[in-house]
This record gives sequence, C-alpha cells and structure tokens, in this order.
Amino acid sequence: MEDSVCALLSQRAEAQFCAYKKTEKKTNIYVLYFSARWFTIKYNNAGNVQKCAWTVNFERERFMKSKILSLSLALCLLLVMFPLVMGASALAPAADGKVYLTSAADLKALMGDTSLWDKDIVLQNDIDMTGETDQTPIGNATTAFKGTFIGVKKADGSNPEIKGLDIKTTAVTNRWGLIGYATGNVTVKNITVSGEISSAGGGVAGIVGAMIGGNLVIEDCVNYCTVTSTHATASRAGGILGIAQNAGVSVRNCVNYGAISGVVHAGGVVGRFETAANKTGFTMEIVG
Repeated sequence: MEDSVCALLSQRAEAQFCAYKKTEKKTNIYVLYFSARWFTIKYNNAGNVQKCAWTVNFERERFMKSKILSLSLALCLLLVMFPLVMGASALAPAADGKVYLTSAADLKALMGDTSLWDKDIVLQNDIDMTGETDQTPIGNATTAFKGTFIGVKKADGSNPEIKGLDIKTTAVTNRWGLIGYATGNVTVKNITVSGEISSAGGGVAGIVGAMIGGNLVIEDCVNYCTVTSTHATASRAGGILGIAQNAGVSVRNCVNYGAISGVVHAGGVVGRFETAANKTGFTMEIVG
C-alpha cells in the first residue's frame, strides 16, 4: 500500500518529496512532507490520490519548526564554545598569561589578532613562514604592540629564527616590520629574522619598524631580512629599528646582516632617532 501511495504521489506535479509515515493503524492516513509543507492525507481504500482529503498538518509543522530552532540554538552554542569549527585560530594566552608560538599558523594568527598585541609573546622554536601569504606586521598604525617578544634560546645558545618573512606592501604604509608599531614598555629579545620586508612608507625594519613613546629594549636580535623603504623624504629604514620618536631606546648585542635600502634616513642597525623640541629625557644607546 505504502509503495503504491508513493507511486501515485509521484505522479502529482507538486509531490517533490515522499517522506511519509503512518499515524494510525489504519492504512489510509499518512503524514507527508512535500512542497516545503507538512500534510495529513486520507486516502480511500483503493489508494486513489485524486479523491483523498489534503489538509495542512499544523501540529507537525509546529513540531518541526521547534526542532529546527532547538538545533539552531545548539549549533550557535557549539560555535561559541568551539571557534575552531569556523577555522578561527586556537592561539590564546596560556594559564601563565603568555602566548606561545610554535608554528607558522601561530605566527599568522598573532599577526591578525590585535587582542594579543599587549601580551608577552614567547617564540619557542624556529618558524618557517615560506609560502605563507598575507603576512602583516604585529602592531600597525592604528593598534600598537605593547607587550614583550622573547625567544627561547636553543641548546647551542643560538636564537630561534623566523625565516621566510614576506611582509611587503607597495602602499605608503608607515611603521612596517616584524613588529610594525610599538609603544609603552616593550622588550624584544633573542629573535632572529630572515626574508623580505618592504614598504613605500617610512619606519621600516627587520625587528621593529617604529617605536613611538615609552621605552624599548631590543637585545640579542639578528636581522637577515632585506629591508626596503621607497619613501622619498622619510624612509627611516634600519636592520633592527626603523625609527624611534620621543622614546627611550636601548639596542644591545644586536647584529644586522640584511641589505638596507632607503632614500633618506637609513642605517644598518637604526634608521633614525628623534624627539620633539618640547620633549626631554629620551636617549638612545647602542651597545654591542
């Protein structure tokens, strides 16, 4: 009987689905879903679809809508609890409040997550960024980096290296580097970088592009990146630090091996240090 009912229903133009079940012991009463609606259908004993009674089953529709709503709410809860479902990064501060980097995915996540730019960052091992697209500075013109960035020395005493950096733009974008813009009390230590960093703007460097305000310590860092600024009047390009403005700076035991290119204000270690006429007490030391 059920197969014949489906066969008869399929002859109707609007019968797009034939998902049915019996609601009574009687063989001629069914609940069916088709044309995006639920129907209760009563057939004569011969199963004549043309002479049956078609009524919308509102009770079934209310039940299904309630079920769909419950499933939707459960899905939303899962998305809130487990952001990885949507491909979001799992990078987050550990129990000690620090952010640990162990992979290219971690570093890419840090580059894109401004909420982590005031944390203490720990580079635990070498990271190869070769082939990673859309690399951007940690700290930009609108949101500064205000934390620390410290590498864990290897057993042989060398730094962990971030290789394959490809932080480039043809736009006139200032404050460009592994760390683009920093302010506050910032320490960068035990980091080696290699790759290419370039901008048409000013304040470009392998380690810190621009430090504005506060105090910066860069210690035991090495740059192998090719650093380029094509800004015509204020390149401010350096291997370790591009520019410091109204800030106290200490650069200790840092080395630059990268080619540095700038139109105005370019240096192997630091591109430029400056203070406003009404600002006093800021000094720079380079020890190595």
